[in-house]
Formats: sequence, C-alpha cells, structure tokens
Amino acid sequence: MNIQPLYDRILVQVIEEEYTSASGIVLTQEKNQKATTGKVLAVGSGHRSKDHQHLTPLQVAVNDIVIFSQYASIEISHQPASNLVIIREDDVLAIKK
Repeated sequence: MNIQPLYDRILVQVIEEEYTSASGIVLTQEKNQKATTGKVLAVGSGHRSKDHQHLTPLQVAVNDIVIFSQYASIEISHQPASNLVIIREDDVLAIKK
C-alpha cells in the first residue's frame, strides 16, 4: 500500500496488545482504553510555519513505536485487517524506547 501522509500527519499500524487478567485469562486490547500503541509506517514532510515558507521536520520517525490517543486517529479502511490509522504528530503522547 502506498500512502504518504502530508505535513504533520503520521501513518501508524495499531499494535493489538494482550493483557492477562488476575485469573490468567489472556485478553486483547480493551475498547475503553484511551491510549493506543502503534508502529509508525510513514511520516509527512513536517510542520508548516505560519507564513507557509518553511517546514519543521517531525520528531517521530519510521519504525518508532508510539503511544497515542485512540480518539485522535482516523482509520484507513483500504485494508481493514491491517489496522492502519492516520494521526497528527501533536496527538503522539510518547515514543517507546
């Protein structure tokens, strides 16, 4: 799939995390969570300045694992099984090291 985000947008593949309950039952990511983890697949060219003359590069890079708010994402329905979303860099809460 060839999708190139524009400006300060980021293409992310959502990582379905598993949790183990106290009784040992493995649960997939709960829908009521407000933060989601994903792998950055592509980044835009950067933030535009107010005068639209300059671009400031993004702080996230391809292959970074990021934590972001699930409500800030826009789901890409081109391939539903791949869990792709587009978010703004401002909506990234953290980068996992």
